[in-house]
Amino acid sequence: MSDLIKIVFTPEWLNHRNIYILLLQINVFMGIVTKAQRQEMSNYVANLLENSEKVKILYKFTDDIIVQSNETGKQCQIILHGKKRKTEELTSIINRNIEYGKYTGNIFYKDNENFHVRLGFQAKKRKSLKKYQDENKTPFKILHLRALEKLILEKQSRIKDMGNVLTYVLTYFQPETDRLKQSLRLYEMQPVELDYNHIPETDQKFDYVENKESTDYKIAEHLTDITDGNEIELVDFEKSPFMILTTKDVLDLNKLKNIS
Repeated sequence: MSDLIKIVFTPEWLNHRNIYILLLQINVFMGIVTKAQRQEMSNYVANLLENSEKVKILYKFTDDIIVQSNETGKQCQIILHGKKRKTEELTSIINRNIEYGKYTGNIFYKDNENFHVRLGFQAKKRKSLKKYQDENKTPFKILHLRALEKLILEKQSRIKDMGNVLTYVLTYFQPETDRLKQSLRLYEMQPVELDYNHIPETDQKFDYVENKESTDYKIAEHLTDITDGNEIELVDFEKSPFMILTTKDVLDLNKLKNIS
């Protein structure tokens, strides 16, 4: 239990009101990216950008960084998604940037709880995902997207240059773990096809399901890690409010995919 919650469980304390308060506290303190973690993300991204010849930082805050392209002069607000916010708030930010002629970039904090949430073994239990259950690794690459991830992916996928792999890329800040170093990790969000053929026509659920591409589930295919500011490429698209932070390797991969 969090160090923020220190309670002595006595028979006198354990009444309905106190149990309710405890549950509220647990809900508040669990599953939150702390300000220190958000600041860590901000410092890491800013350090990468400061070492890039492609951009200069205009303003740096805990939850966003304003940059300007040294090549085009275009400005971009890179939103660092760590704190909880509603989709309406994010949409308002994007629209405000459009109004002022700025682009919007997005980097999510990869904690596997608020963002980049894997289905894991649940993917092998869900009958609608049956077509992926015979594969060794794919079920464990399936993410259950959260609202902000879905919003950005949906808006990027409207970009005129359809078929461009970058329109299906989400970028995450990877904090250091026992297995992984600090980095920015880029993932191509590949489609997941739902299959409800196991539901017979006589079942009352039959009229409410459809075999189609899922908007909630995506296969996260790891593309690359960014650990050096000199690797950074900023890409914008015609008539799009977004700017994608990527690398030359991913741009080359994108060319190969478009050719094929």
